[in-house]
Amino acid sequence: MRWLIWIFLLGALATGLTLLARLNTGYVLVALPGHRIELSLNFALLLVALGFIAAYLLVRLLVTTVELPRRVARFRAARRRESAHGALVEALREFFAGRYAKAEKTVNRAVALGEPGDLGAIIAARAAHELRAPERRDRYLAQLATDPARPDEARIISEAQMLLDERRPDSALAALATLPKKHTAALRLELRARQRLGQWELVPALLDQLEKRGVFSAERADAERRHAWELLVEREAGDAAGLAETWKRIPDRYRKDTAVAGAAAAAFQALGQCAEGQAIIERSLDAEWESGLVN
Repeated sequence: MRWLIWIFLLGALATGLTLLARLNTGYVLVALPGHRIELSLNFALLLVALGFIAAYLLVRLLVTTVELPRRVARFRAARRRESAHGALVEALREFFAGRYAKAEKTVNRAVALGEPGDLGAIIAARAAHELRAPERRDRYLAQLATDPARPDEARIISEAQMLLDERRPDSALAALATLPKKHTAALRLELRARQRLGQWELVPALLDQLEKRGVFSAERADAERRHAWELLVEREAGDAAGLAETWKRIPDRYRKDTAVAGAAAAAFQALGQCAEGQAIIERSLDAEWESGLVN
């Protein structure tokens, strides 16, 4: 519909100009030394219009010629950015497909084409880690910006995961400590590190946070807490003061748990506190009968 309106308007304009030209009987006299040129006003106006159009086209041609090198440079830069981004996407695809050597190679190609290095370095570091190449992995991590005022969460989380894979929980915790605020992934990694280090007294609080965030179901979190308290009691088994303090810290519902109560009773009895051990067993049996505690 719009093109019909344009055709109508252009036709009306052409008709109006034709009628105006017929009514316009004026002329233009151009006087030059030795020459007099007489032109109709319509033809003179046409020449002026054509001259304006020619001048405009000439200026546009000159501007385009001057800007051509810059346009070519911008076009080539855009093509390089497009190629670099495509290489980075390909590297991600290769990484998740398990082709780590190809992923590392493709990332290096993307960086060479001008892709920003942070994400590429993380992918390359993870690929090198999977290839059991710690030297290359550490070199990629060293390329990342380390601004203390603005820590790179992706780098820190990736580094902590790789350190845990190498059974270096202390180093993983040190990396996680640089985060200004721990999100869910960081809390899960911290839980793994605390469990690896046997820091069972810190595990229940982490489980509380992860349960609130929906990482663990209530049943799974409860089982993990029970296991943590049991192992904490076993860890303090040879220290009377430490065992007593630990037992006071355990919530009442877990004191009555058969596994926790059994570990605590055995620990107290090993220290010669048989009465305390017997009392723990009796309270647990009152809450839930377990034949293993009787024996």
